[in-house]
Amino acid sequence: MASALQASKTSRQMQLPGWTLLALACGWIGGKVLANIVEIVGVLVFHRAVGVTFLPVYLVVIGGAVRAWQACSDGATTTLACEDNNDYE
Repeated sequence: MASALQASKTSRQMQLPGWTLLALACGWIGGKVLANIVEIVGVLVFHRAVGVTFLPVYLVVIGGAVRAWQACSDGATTTLACEDNNDYE
């Protein structure tokens, strides 16, 4: 039983960087799309370019932070994800 639990923890640790990179990539792509939509609507409504400076960067930071928070709440044991977890057995 203990080896199955350890295998589950190891599997979760191996998936953490992949999901984090996916969250960062989706934040970047979503930020670019949202920034373009805001610019198009701004041009149509205000007849000049409007937008949020560095919107993709903000969404990347938010995406990475949300993923790290989810990893800590799921009980991830990597020190990169969360520092408060002492489950290193």
